Amino acid sequence: MSNKSAVCLLTVAGSRFRDNFQRRTTYSIPQIAVLFFLWTFSSCREEPVPSYINIPSISLSTTTSQGSASSLITDAWVYADANLQGVYPLPVEFPFLAEGSARLIIFAGIKLNGISATRASYPLYSPDTIDIVLEAKITDTVFPAVRYSPAAVFNFIEDFENGSRFTHMQRITSEVFEGVYSARLAADDSSEVIALPDAAYFIPFNTSAAFLEMDYKNNREFIVGIKAFFGTEGFSVFKLTVTTSNDWNKLYVNFTPEVNQLQADNYQIFFSAAPDAEPDSVHIFLDNLKLIHARVQ
Repeated sequence: MSNKSAVCLLTVAGSRFRDNFQRRTTYSIPQIAVLFFLWTFSSCREEPVPSYINIPSISLSTTTSQGSASSLITDAWVYADANLQGVYPLPVEFPFLAEGSARLIIFAGIKLNGISATRASYPLYSPDTIDIVLEAKITDTVFPAVRYSPAAVFNFIEDFENGSRFTHMQRITSEVFEGVYSARLAADDSSEVIALPDAAYFIPFNTSAAFLEMDYKNNREFIVGIKAFFGTEGFSVFKLTVTTSNDWNKLYVNFTPEVNQLQADNYQIFFSAAPDAEPDSVHIFLDNLKLIHARVQ
């Protein structure tokens, strides 16, 4: 007799036992144990067998006008036929209870402001759509590639290859993330150094996203902030302190709350280095700075 047949016979027996059991007002402990056993095996239905999807990473593809394809995509937000399947730290392999044709829509997830507890789908990347055919027990590996959203507006892109728009930033070739040049934020032994761009930029107050992307490597902490201009008057907001990183890292700094709240005429991004008794030993390296916001429809 097969296991399935045995389970089905137990189902019938369990049904009869339950009928008798329900008519009794008194029962013994052995009868309770038997009833529990039969109820455990009271289903003839087979458990569904999943397919599996493997996502090693998500890449970013850019055009020449969008600058570097540098990214730090930490999570995959996976939708299947418009339903959220899950949010998965990368790399990941996960079960999928479906067979046949499926359409996956995969969004790139990031850590807002570099904080692990504030993960989100990056609103300035468009998702990748992948059509696959799923088969039970089989693993399909997919390689999503996202692009910047058509709604993304680049206020500036600074890769330091052709100069620098920032004060107090020295172009260097000795410590480069990619290309020929990066930049070093200057430091002073007696006063704070604040690096500002040579212009202020318009960001609509009701934009759904306003971000600074930046690659960095540093042996001292530094501050990133935003300066809001109301006419000729400026108001500075310190956003976050960037902790030290021995290797090149990436940040997505979320200025959306500040822009929505301040509703200023224009904005500047600034970087601040505290005084240091040995300024030449301060190594704060930056590359691929991008100030981007979402176009308001």
